[in-house]
Amino acid sequence: MARRKATNIWLYVLYLIIFLTIVYFIYKSYYTEGFQSGKTKKLYGIVFGPNVSQWNEANIKPILINTDTVCRHIRIYNPNKLEVLLKIIKDNNLKIKVQAGFWTNVEYIKCGETEIPDDVIPQFNEFIRIIKIYGVNSISSISITNEAFYRSSRVTDDDKKKFKTIKPKNNYSYSEYNIRKMIYYITTFKAQVKKEMPNIKLPPIGITEASSFFTSQFKNFYNKKDLDLLYKELDFISANIHPKYKLGSSGSSDDYFENTINTYNSIKDSVKKFPNIKDVMIGEIGLPTCCKFRSSDTKEFSKPLVLNFIKKLTKYCYDNDIKYFYFRGYDDSNPPPIYSNSLCGVPKTNPVLSEQGKTSGFFLSDNMTPKFKLSDLVSYYS
Repeated sequence: MARRKATNIWLYVLYLIIFLTIVYFIYKSYYTEGFQSGKTKKLYGIVFGPNVSQWNEANIKPILINTDTVCRHIRIYNPNKLEVLLKIIKDNNLKIKVQAGFWTNVEYIKCGETEIPDDVIPQFNEFIRIIKIYGVNSISSISITNEAFYRSSRVTDDDKKKFKTIKPKNNYSYSEYNIRKMIYYITTFKAQVKKEMPNIKLPPIGITEASSFFTSQFKNFYNKKDLDLLYKELDFISANIHPKYKLGSSGSSDDYFENTINTYNSIKDSVKKFPNIKDVMIGEIGLPTCCKFRSSDTKEFSKPLVLNFIKKLTKYCYDNDIKYFYFRGYDDSNPPPIYSNSLCGVPKTNPVLSEQGKTSGFFLSDNMTPKFKLSDLVSYYS
């Protein structure tokens, strides 16, 4: 009898060892080795803009389900795309979350005698309609703008004279008017949500701007007092950082990485005195895998260079808890023309940037195949 009990005990021990071994290998295959529990093998986020003829559930569903296997967040620029995404996420129990964006302009624009209407309030109405249906559990954050201040800063004095574009009200300066208009947008949005959905807790609200907005380039354009008022309304700021504009295609992966991180840290330092700003994100970051950026560049972008850059970037972002969105999410075999800034008249196309859209994605142009394997990357972010 005693021998049988001893045998049974050893069998239980053996079964326990086998069970724990299986659990270990499952854990090792699912989680990143060397990182704390809960960090899955996924990028933080990508800008979600797949190549589809129509933005509907049938076209978007397989792409979003596939994207959910690669990253944990996606970013969009306009709420007109939000409802389809939230429906697919809910119906398919996806874990992926959305940074919901609004596309806004801040300058008062009058082209000739025609005033350009402001369409951001209808965007707010559409967002509220959608979250009344789906809630906000799948929305990680809200960005009220994408580079509105950057666009407005590029309006020249000649533009103002030629197109009568700038007529600030209340005797504000041009830049002060822009800041106060953005503050109006943010406070109006919060008030509108509170009025219609008093019990809902909104995700963090911020703005996304070109990195130069947050650095010294804008010190002579935007008044510090006005910026202080703006930052007090925000939970986070997000910067689009594109090292190719400074380095072209002539840099190394180290060059692009160092430029990105130096820019990021400079921006983070600039908002330290605002305790309400809990986070500094990277709204766009990425490089094309082909071609020269400028004709004067000494070499072309390449896939190995970009892969090394992403390795360094994802590791640094993981180690320092930085949220980022890879831009673009998807290669585009037939990209639309990219326009240089023009508030009135016919905008000028930028063929170089349009061409590079063909190879700037994390996914290939089929929307489904990652250009880089997750197993190739050094680290991952949850």
